[in-house]
Amino acid sequence: MTATKRTLARIGAAVSAVAAAVLASGLMLIAPAAAAAQQVAPPSNLRVTDVGPFTVDLAWGPATLDSTKSPRYFALDESGRIVDWFPTGATTSGTVTGLQPDTSYTLRVGAWNGTLAASPKSNPVTFTTEQTEPLPAPTNLRVVENQTGTDVKIDFELADDPRLDDFPKVTVNGRGHWNFGYDRANTSVTVHGLMPETNYTITISAVMDLGGGDEFVGGPGEVSVTTPRDGQPPDAPLGLGVRDRTGTSVTLTWGVDDPTFSPTDNVGVVDFLVSNGETTKVVPGDGSPFQHAVSTVFSGLEPETSYTFTVRARDAARNVSEPGRPATITTGVDPDTVPPTPVTNLRASPGGYNIVAWDASTDNVTLTGAIRYRVTTDGGTDHTRTGTSYYDIPSSGLPKLVGCQVTVVAIDGAGNTSEPRSTSLC
Repeated sequence: MTATKRTLARIGAAVSAVAAAVLASGLMLIAPAAAAAQQVAPPSNLRVTDVGPFTVDLAWGPATLDSTKSPRYFALDESGRIVDWFPTGATTSGTVTGLQPDTSYTLRVGAWNGTLAASPKSNPVTFTTEQTEPLPAPTNLRVVENQTGTDVKIDFELADDPRLDDFPKVTVNGRGHWNFGYDRANTSVTVHGLMPETNYTITISAVMDLGGGDEFVGGPGEVSVTTPRDGQPPDAPLGLGVRDRTGTSVTLTWGVDDPTFSPTDNVGVVDFLVSNGETTKVVPGDGSPFQHAVSTVFSGLEPETSYTFTVRARDAARNVSEPGRPATITTGVDPDTVPPTPVTNLRASPGGYNIVAWDASTDNVTLTGAIRYRVTTDGGTDHTRTGTSYYDIPSSGLPKLVGCQVTVVAIDGAGNTSEPRSTSLC
């Protein structure tokens, strides 16, 4: 069924539902006096005029609706599902397409005029479509590539039949499978998304396109295969960066700002190996092929010492990726007793919006993006935010500030607070 057919079918169903609701409520539809005098009658004398393997030609007598508009006719199956729409106008015949050969159908024809008027249905007709030559099954199926544990390439041969579509149907262990690539020139299918060390039965069937999303499927060719152990390592994690530091630890992140930085694997990344050149720590992954916003704290470091960090991804088969781009950082002093610098250029936007902004503080140890800011007012409200230089009440949904005087202090990772800076909202 085409997208247009499906859309019109949904419209028809919605119109029928609204009409039923209106009638059930006891309300009367008001129509022009001339239309109200007409008698509502369904399409009559529905009959089959011709049957093929994939189509049936129908004819019927015109419907009478309480409308001056020409009705739009449609065909329904036994369940009431619209299977085809016929051209707009006063037509009294049409062709239903997308049927299957050698199959029994019972159809009716309905009429719709685009309003809340009733859509009466005709008498039913039952028929059986003609038989046709089955589509030839692919032959000589053979596995030609099976190394990764997740992808299998199968070559096969197709008969020279002009009915065949360019896209075959593939099933994996009896279920439809759409994650595959097809090369018609070489007549091969590469099935993706399999699991390592697993037995599969893969079928490939020739398909005839009937139009509108309908298809006629031939008999399948079949091949069995066991995938090997996963031998493909993950891609190297990219975008390694340092979010914060103390005198004895570093907070590392990767795959945060750009999804293309995330490590990928044909099966899934189970953990990461993070190293500073001397010590390697294991950071758990979530087992998915794509992972974003991975973060870890690498502790046990020496103060005021330079370290270069690398990260590798590892999958369940213990395949390890190449290291991504390294990141170098020097730890801070320990203990850290120096407070951050006060915020500068503190400014407020009065008039009920309560937007407070400032220029970021700096610190001798805590990185700028990790400095926290506590915003308080003389009315007693306060809120702490990390790594930002504004407090925007309307857009953030944070607690509304109470009072005119606003004070901001910066706080570093060791808890040292800067000198306060204040401004007025009133």
